[in-house]
Amino acid sequence: MNNRFFSSLALRNIKSNKTLYIPYLLSSIAIIMMFYLMASLLANQFVQQRSSALPTLFSLGVIVIAIFSVIFILYTNSFVIKKRKKKSAFTESWVWRKGMSRKSYCSKQCLQA
Repeated sequence: MNNRFFSSLALRNIKSNKTLYIPYLLSSIAIIMMFYLMASLLANQFVQQRSSALPTLFSLGVIVIAIFSVIFILYTNSFVIKKRKKKSAFTESWVWRKGMSRKSYCSKQCLQA
């Protein structure tokens, strides 16, 4: 069997678990977007010239958002990993009993990671 078959099998499995992956992706995108918004406001010349306190406040805001972003993304990532491990343990026992090829199972795991 060729690699295309295994890739399509792995993508199909990811699509079937979209209720798990879509909230993770959307929350990660929103957090990163807020961080870059604050960072761009910090680098903006208009904001720097407006008041002497604004750059200090925005740099503090960037630090706070960066800390919360790292914590939140690590938390949601651990949640996704736990769910995947639960499903993976079941799938792994089923795979070895049914004789599914190891290559198929490994390609699925690599694409999900």
